[in-house]
Amino acid sequence: SFMNPHNICEWSRGQALPGGSVGAPPAPEECPPLKPNMVPPAGETDLMTHMRRAYQAHRLFPVGNFTSDKWRQYLWAYYRLIEKVDHNIGTVLEALRESGQEQNTVVVFLSDHGECHGTHRWNQKTVFYDESARVPFIISHKGTTRAGTCDALVHTGVDLIPTLCEFARIPVPPGLAGRSLRRHATGQAPTEDRPYIVISNHMVQCEPVDGVLLKPEGRMVRSQRYKYCLYSEGRQRESLVDMEMDPGERLNLVGKRECADILRQHREHLRQFAQHHSDATALSMLGRV
Repeated sequence: SFMNPHNICEWSRGQALPGGSVGAPPAPEECPPLKPNMVPPAGETDLMTHMRRAYQAHRLFPVGNFTSDKWRQYLWAYYRLIEKVDHNIGTVLEALRESGQEQNTVVVFLSDHGECHGTHRWNQKTVFYDESARVPFIISHKGTTRAGTCDALVHTGVDLIPTLCEFARIPVPPGLAGRSLRRHATGQAPTEDRPYIVISNHMVQCEPVDGVLLKPEGRMVRSQRYKYCLYSEGRQRESLVDMEMDPGERLNLVGKRECADILRQHREHLRQFAQHHSDATALSMLGRV
């Protein structure tokens, strides 16, 4: 279990890095360029605005006053930490080859969450923006898997066990919500693909803002093209983004007349999921839109 690039938290506070220094950053103009979605999206939900303020009010998340130059140096440090992980992975894979077990081993690399590294002026997890919610899920079995990427809707939390079971040729335990990704990883056409996935979040890591400490719930529905989010707090509690046309999530389409049917469809996706999984919180949230 690799800790990095988690040390970016300490870097942002000017603290010593637990995993060892990455050195002093170069001049900002020599650092990676800023991402195109560095500002909050137009029509951002009330809760995301609140969460950002709540985090940045805490001494442990001092990025509220970061300049563009500081964010570029932050990106440099983040990528240096990624290099540390790459090096450690190389060490593991080299040992696997030397052991003679490479062809008898399925290697899976994934993460529990991402880190927004400045997009939407946010540097944390806990949110549904892609930089936080979309994580690596790399599967490699020498001589079996194919190089490339897959655009299927994947849920790491539930798909990992069925995938490993199928690679190991053992029965998948009955009743699991996940699906095996072996056919995707080996370049075969999947027997079926999901129309959407649903992600839940209980967002409790924040400070009071204007005397208010929220402990909100959130749900995200990701279909092949759109991302719909619903939150338990705020007046503007919904967001809808066209991830094909707007992968940086810069515009909330809720309230756009031409998107009304798409919005209703994704609400219904969430309703069906909540009813199937007895998600009373999601049903209650839907009852207030």
